[in-house]
Amino acid sequence: MLVVVAGRGPAFARALILAFALGLISGCSTYANQSTRIRGHADKGDLAGALAEVRDQAGDDPDVLALLQEGLLAYYVGEYPESTDAFQQAADKIDEQYTKSISNEALAFLSNDQSRPYDGYPGEQSLLHVYAALAFLADGDRNSALVEARASSTQLERLEDLREEREAYSRDAFAEWITAMLYAEDGDANACLVSCRRSLSAYEEAREAWGQSVPESFLDDYARWADRFGFGEERDELESRYGERGPGATWLPRDQGEVVLLYESGWVDHLIQQKVAFPILESDRFDDHDRWAETIAVRGPRGVYVVGH
Repeated sequence: MLVVVAGRGPAFARALILAFALGLISGCSTYANQSTRIRGHADKGDLAGALAEVRDQAGDDPDVLALLQEGLLAYYVGEYPESTDAFQQAADKIDEQYTKSISNEALAFLSNDQSRPYDGYPGEQSLLHVYAALAFLADGDRNSALVEARASSTQLERLEDLREEREAYSRDAFAEWITAMLYAEDGDANACLVSCRRSLSAYEEAREAWGQSVPESFLDDYARWADRFGFGEERDELESRYGERGPGATWLPRDQGEVVLLYESGWVDHLIQQKVAFPILESDRFDDHDRWAETIAVRGPRGVYVVGH
C-alpha cells in the first residue's frame, strides 16, 4: 500500500503553492490586484479563508488561474472531490483556449494583451494532473489517480510536439517521479521504468543548467524498482553512473506498506508583467530578417538592451 502524506510543518502557511498557483497570481494583472487578500489568508495559515476568497472572486465562470488556485487550496484543506473537479475544469479550459489561440492572439494584437486568456505555463499544466492524482489518492481512488498520472506523463510531450524548435521545457522531474510511484504501486513495470528514465533525464538537465544535484532518494527508488521488475541491466547502468545503491526492494506483505512524505516549503517567485513596445512600420521591407530585427530593436524605449544577434 502506498500512502502519500503532504507535510504541514510550522512553515506550512508559507508553503501554500509549491509549483504554480502563487507563481500564477500575476499572470493577469487584474487578478494580481485581487490576490492580496488571498495571500494574506495564506500567510496566516488560514487556507480555508484563502479558498473562500478565490471562490468569491472567481464568480460563476472561473478562469484557468482561479481554477488552479481553487484546486490546490481545496486539496490542502481536504476537499478532495472539489479539488479534482477544479483541476479537471482547468484542464478542459486550457484545451479549449488552445483551439482559440490564433484568434485570441490576433485580437490581443489589435486591442490589448488583457484579451488573452491565461492558460498556464507548461510546468503548471503538468502539475495540475500531479495534484489531481494526489487528491484522488487522498480520497482513496487509486484508479483515477493513475488516470491523472498518465495525463501528466503525456501533457508535456503534447506541448513539446507543438513547438517547432523542440527546445523548450519538456520534462518535469517531480511529476515523473510521482507518476513512477503510482505505476510501481499498480505493478506496471514498463510504465514505471519509463517514468524513471524521463525523471532522471529531467534531473540531469537541471543539474547541467543550474547545478542542481539528482536526489539520492530518487536514485534509490529507481534502483529498487529496477530490481523489483527485473531490469538488471538498467540498475547496473544506474550504479555505474551514480554509485552503489541500497539493497533491492521486494514486494511488501499485505500488512505492510510504504509512506511517501511530500514536504513543501517556500514561496514561488512572484511574477510581474512588463510591456516593451517596438513599432513595426508599413514601410519596413527587408529581405534580411536579422537586419530587420536590429532596425526594429533600435526603435524600442531607452534602456532596453538588445544583444548583437
